[in-house]
Amino acid sequence: MVSTAFEILQDKPPRDHMCLSICALLLCFPIGIVALIFSLQTRHSNKWNNRALAAETSQQVYYMAVLGIVLGSIITFTILIFLMVDLFSR
Repeated sequence: MVSTAFEILQDKPPRDHMCLSICALLLCFPIGIVALIFSLQTRHSNKWNNRALAAETSQQVYYMAVLGIVLGSIITFTILIFLMVDLFSR
């Protein structure tokens, strides 16, 4: 018996990436809020067995959360570098 990729995907609901959303929320607040909203929407769609919408919002959550984490990290490291340069230049 050979199972297709479609049958495998039907067994497992799309992930909501809540942990990534919370990390993005802590590092970059505006993008993290959007990621958190999409994450909750994915969770709600999974609850009501709307797999198509859940898969779409799951992908959006992932991209938004990664974007928020990367931008938040860049901003944080830039601020730290400027603070350290200012501190050691005195």
